[in-house]
Amino acid sequence: MSILVVDDSKVSRLLLQRLLERGGFGPTIGAASAEESYAILGLTGGEARTDVELVLMDVELPGVRGYDACRRLRGEDRLRDVPVLMVTANLGPEHVQEAFNSGARDYIGKPVQEVELLARVGAALALKREMDARREREIELLVLKRQLEEANAGLQRLSAEDGLTGLANRRAFDLRLHLEWQRACDAEAEVSVLLLDVDHFKAYNDRFGHPKGDALLKLIASALAKCVHRPSDLIARYGGEEFVALLPATPATGALLLGEKMRLAVERLGVLRGNDQPTGPVVTISIGAATVRAAKGTNPADVVAFADEALYRAKASGRNQVQKADRAPRLLAESA
Repeated sequence: MSILVVDDSKVSRLLLQRLLERGGFGPTIGAASAEESYAILGLTGGEARTDVELVLMDVELPGVRGYDACRRLRGEDRLRDVPVLMVTANLGPEHVQEAFNSGARDYIGKPVQEVELLARVGAALALKREMDARREREIELLVLKRQLEEANAGLQRLSAEDGLTGLANRRAFDLRLHLEWQRACDAEAEVSVLLLDVDHFKAYNDRFGHPKGDALLKLIASALAKCVHRPSDLIARYGGEEFVALLPATPATGALLLGEKMRLAVERLGVLRGNDQPTGPVVTISIGAATVRAAKGTNPADVVAFADEALYRAKASGRNQVQKADRAPRLLAESA
């Protein structure tokens, strides 16, 4: 790193450079005017010296005075932290005040004393290097914080996401159901749940192998996800070949319509599974639908249990269909 010495007197400039280099503060660069220092620092459009760590600036310069040159340097973002030490023979209070008002870090009186020069330059450089190191550490900490936040977000996403299908997992569904149930209780609103099962999935796995079975589950998950459009609705993999849809503020008729839409979406995928199944040659799903009007004292697990009962009836009745839950006193919402 270098020190820039700005002084219109060649004798003074060379003396300062020699004292600095003899004191271990080198190399140094000399400039005879503020304009020349601007050129060295790249303020006039030319190539900039990026190794300048400190500037010694004489106050009485031809053209632009040292105070104004210091203000110019302070106005540049990349030079704002480079300390400027004013060199002046005027040590009256008003001159010292103007030096600090211009942005100078310190001042050195003329005639320059070697001990004072080296001490003040050393102190200014030590402070700058400490500030630079602190700033770098702060940047490192900010980067580390951002990386930790991203890692935590990734872990949270993974903890709530099914690794195979990319849908929400059972844990995420249970948490969301509890949250939506509390909201529905406050409004005494309806909550609907669809429980879906892939028909004869074990037979499909046995015939085509687990990789094909996994591919089928991902294909079905994508088809189901395309059936819902409200931000409040949630499609999740419930476990194995089962999926679940949480539909807040949805009446029974709406849940049944969506269930039928999902059933058709899977059937229309046209994934062949063989002609030896009673539900036909393509993969299908069975769906149980339940709707509950939430209220204080009701249990969100009930609506899932009712949907599960409806799913059982759908499978027992031949599969590839949507069945709604039977009414339960005080729990199931009235169908529209």
